[in-house]
Amino acid sequence: MATIRLKDSYKAGNRYEPTHLLIINGSEGRVKVTTAESLEISAVVASRYYLGKHLDVVFTESDREDLLSLPERETLILTNLLNCRVEEIPSRLLPKKPVVVKASVPEMLKATAKKATKKITPKKTTPKKTTPKKKTLKEPVLEEE
Repeated sequence: MATIRLKDSYKAGNRYEPTHLLIINGSEGRVKVTTAESLEISAVVASRYYLGKHLDVVFTESDREDLLSLPERETLILTNLLNCRVEEIPSRLLPKKPVVVKASVPEMLKATAKKATKKITPKKTTPKKTTPKKKTLKEPVLEEE
């Protein structure tokens, strides 16, 4: 079942400014639509009010089969409004499924990132310990007489 709600910007233009709008809902007769509550109506009726300037119409995934089997009049109206083919109507009207994007970095970028961090990061230098030089003992040269 599709949901329908009156837009917040709706004003009838008379001095009473009604807060509701009556729509004809097939077998249920007239239905009062307000800004406060969303009503569930059939996909066929909701398709008639889609893109209306005073109503917000939202279809659900359960309406997919109903949208594919709409009467000819409604499919003609929707294909003209949406500028698409009959098979594309459900994909245009139903909410998009969330896409899960894996955060992956290509190998080439990883390599360049490593090079960049090497250039930026200063090398640690440790002071060298001074070691005393080893004294080598020279053997005294004996002179022969």
